[in-house]
Amino acid sequence: MALTADQIGFYQDNGYLLLEQAIPSSVLTNLRNTVDRFIEASRAVETSNRIYDLDQSHSADDPCVRRLKDPHIRDPLFKQIAECSTIVDPVCELLGGTVRFDHSKLNFKHPGTNAEINWHQDWAFYPHTNDDILAVGVLIEDCTPECGPLMVIPGSHKGPVFDHHHNGIFAGGVHTDAIGDLADRGCSVNSTGRLTDDSPCPHPTRFGQ
Repeated sequence: MALTADQIGFYQDNGYLLLEQAIPSSVLTNLRNTVDRFIEASRAVETSNRIYDLDQSHSADDPCVRRLKDPHIRDPLFKQIAECSTIVDPVCELLGGTVRFDHSKLNFKHPGTNAEINWHQDWAFYPHTNDDILAVGVLIEDCTPECGPLMVIPGSHKGPVFDHHHNGIFAGGVHTDAIGDLADRGCSVNSTGRLTDDSPCPHPTRFGQ
């Protein structure tokens, strides 16, 4: 389904757009089962590698995966989602033409872990020569405040690219205030690379991905 003029205008004004039910519930069920298999397989992994980024508390008895790297090359279901029309078509509309896929990752927020991602702009991590860059996040689980959700500052993409260094060393974050948006599983979040966003620590009893 094509984006409406209001949706495109909202994205241009605020720097992000939330699309409800971008992924069917049946696909989400298969996706969660696939994720569970990767978590189960991580029990045999002791340190972070090219597939897993593991929390320091990770063990075979209690696996704690912080990130699954490049999931689109690990399982065809992730590649299918990255290429599905409900994900790609809105991106093409927002950027105004054909697009090139760059990379993928699946982040986990385990209860009680220090999984905070500081306020930052994606631009600082992969600078480009133009603004035609957009990140898409797909929520596998319902996202509530306890999950340590993505938070954004609407309109911040119209401002400067902030300095992400501290004493001359890249720190990967900036200091600022926040406004948060919550969402349900199956949503997709499209955000420009200049938008300022963060993701706080999860609640001790809530899991997010």
